[in-house]
Amino acid sequence: MKLPHVLQRPALAGIALMLSACSTAKFYSQAVAGQWEILAGRQPVASLVADEKTPARLRQRLLLTQELRTFAEQHLQLPSAKAYATYTDLHRPHVVWVVFAAPEFSTQPYQWQYPILGKLDYRGFFKEADAKHCAQKLKTQGLDTVIGGVDAYSTLGFFNDPLLNTFIHDPETELAELLFHELTHRKIFLPGDTDFNEAFATATGQEGVRRWLRSNGAWTALRKYNRACEQEQIFAAAVLETKAALEKMYHQSLPLTAMRAHKHRMLQQLSVKIRHLPALANQKGYAQWASHPLNHARLNTVAAYQQLVPAFQRLLAGCRGDLALYFQKVAAMKSLTKLQRLEVLESGAVKISP
Repeated sequence: MKLPHVLQRPALAGIALMLSACSTAKFYSQAVAGQWEILAGRQPVASLVADEKTPARLRQRLLLTQELRTFAEQHLQLPSAKAYATYTDLHRPHVVWVVFAAPEFSTQPYQWQYPILGKLDYRGFFKEADAKHCAQKLKTQGLDTVIGGVDAYSTLGFFNDPLLNTFIHDPETELAELLFHELTHRKIFLPGDTDFNEAFATATGQEGVRRWLRSNGAWTALRKYNRACEQEQIFAAAVLETKAALEKMYHQSLPLTAMRAHKHRMLQQLSVKIRHLPALANQKGYAQWASHPLNHARLNTVAAYQQLVPAFQRLLAGCRGDLALYFQKVAAMKSLTKLQRLEVLESGAVKISP
């Protein structure tokens, strides 16, 4: 799933929307209808490119995505199969709206249980009103919530996902990262571990963009992209520092009123810090993120998709850039618990069974 910039780019397991019959009939109904709308509206990219009525700007973007699909297959070992070989125009700015939540005095994310995929940190809706209703219901239970409009999500290979109007006109490097990110989920996805899956896809997607730019000799664009990734990590580090400080505070024996006051103060300090970090100067997206009311749910939209990115980057570096070995080591962690994966990632000691 792709959320607006600096809400990050988690690739939503879209099949979770389809498999939620265990939830309410209304949720199941909207999920099926929304997914069907996407699939029913697909048009072959080849036909659109050949059609003289297709706007030139759209044609150029469609051709670029096919170049990216080929690069992913041939140079990144990512399985595109028939994904992104079609295009759907939904005539709206977002494909789904996703709800994140967390307790008032804990930064641990609220989770939803899904068949096959296990527990995930989000709930997706094809109508914004439904997402708002869900968030409001969670608020009445005392939870922090946030809603993000999502531009893309992956069904993990259950369907041949189409390109969408919601992201087709993103800047080139963002479009490339999004496609590589989504295709990474099609290669390896671990049920019930949002942080692992999203950081893995983010790190792999970013590496894919770097290799693609190098292959094209786009050195200026590469420097600009690397700088943007560095800024993203600086931003994430500030968020994670505050998140850790909040969690430490909650483990102290403080009255609720005192904890609430400390929480408010620490979140306000984070907002000010992000808006004044020299490294993020002239980057409006970060300032806009910090200008909205902060809570645990908003912190988690960053933490879940950025916290483990450096660990995956170290893992790839330890493989000397060998993607086959890198993917082997990631797949080898499937049998571990979430805590064990975290410990292995941090240590870098990933063992591959013979």
